[in-house]
Amino acid sequence: VNNPGWENIYEIKKEDKVEGGKINFFTGEKVKIKDLFYSSLVGSENTATLALALSTGLSEEDFIKKMNEKAGQLNLKQTRFFDTVGLSKDNISTASEVALIAQAAFVKEEIREATLKKKYEFKTKEGRPKIIRNTDGLLEVFPQNGIKILGGKTGYTELAGYCFVGRFTNKDGKEIISEQNN
Repeated sequence: VNNPGWENIYEIKKEDKVEGGKINFFTGEKVKIKDLFYSSLVGSENTATLALALSTGLSEEDFIKKMNEKAGQLNLKQTRFFDTVGLSKDNISTASEVALIAQAAFVKEEIREATLKKKYEFKTKEGRPKIIRNTDGLLEVFPQNGIKILGGKTGYTELAGYCFVGRFTNKDGKEIISEQNN
C-alpha cells in the first residue's frame, strides 16, 4: 500500500537526519529508494532508514503506528516501537520476539540478500559515488564448520549495547535464528 517503488527518487531532507553512526547522506542529495533500502540494511545507516520510512508518504508517527500494528499481527506481546530507526530508549522487546521479527523479515528475499552484502555501492542522482559497508563482522568468518549465515542484522544503543540477530543453517539444512546483545 505504501510502497514508494525501487526506482523512484527521494531527496534527503533536513528532517531525515539521524545522529549516531556513520553519515553517508546529506541534505539535498537525491537517491533511489532501492539505495536507501540497501544502505539501511547493509550499513545500518540511520538517515537512510528514516528517509526510507518517510518515502512511503507516511509521517514518522504514522509509520511507527504501522510498525506497532505489524508487531500486533505477529502476536508480539512484549514489543513496542517509539521510533523508526530503533534508537529510542523507550523501544522494548525480548530476545524471543526479536527472533520472531527476524523470522518474518528473512522470509523476504530482498531483506536476506541485503543483509548478506559485505558492501553496497551506488551513485546519487547527482553522480556522487557512495560505498556502504556492512556492519556485520560475521560475514567475514562464515561459512564455518558447515554453518552458513542466511541473513543477519546488527544494532547498537547505549542501553542495549551491541546487538545481533541472525539466521543460520548447518550442513544438514537445519535452521536457527539467534539473537544476542552485549
